[in-house]
Amino acid sequence: MKTVSQRAIRVGENIRSVLGEAIITGSHHISEIDNKFITITEVVPSPDFKKAKVYFGSLGRDEELIAKLLNSFSGKLSSLVAKNLTTKYSPRLYFYSDDTYEKVKKIDKLISSANSKQ
Repeated sequence: MKTVSQRAIRVGENIRSVLGEAIITGSHHISEIDNKFITITEVVPSPDFKKAKVYFGSLGRDEELIAKLLNSFSGKLSSLVAKNLTTKYSPRLYFYSDDTYEKVKKIDKLISSANSKQ
């Protein structure tokens, strides 16, 4: 299992904070995501900090559409992050829907069915 360095965790949290603030305040100037309820749940930067996977959650069922939309504006969001980040490289952002909640529901359902059989 790979271990993540403390620096990578700190940089990921800084990116998450910058993106979250930009989405909340609307400073991103992307009108297509203004009416969407988007939460940045986790940012995982690559070891060289040139790429970062951004996981998000959204209310509603249009997460695939939001992922495509965010990925189409990732250059603009990357430059926004670069202005607020003090690293040598500004990471290229790749957005993915966070399916942790669905996985938790599935595991909970399996545990419940196993307990009911006993």
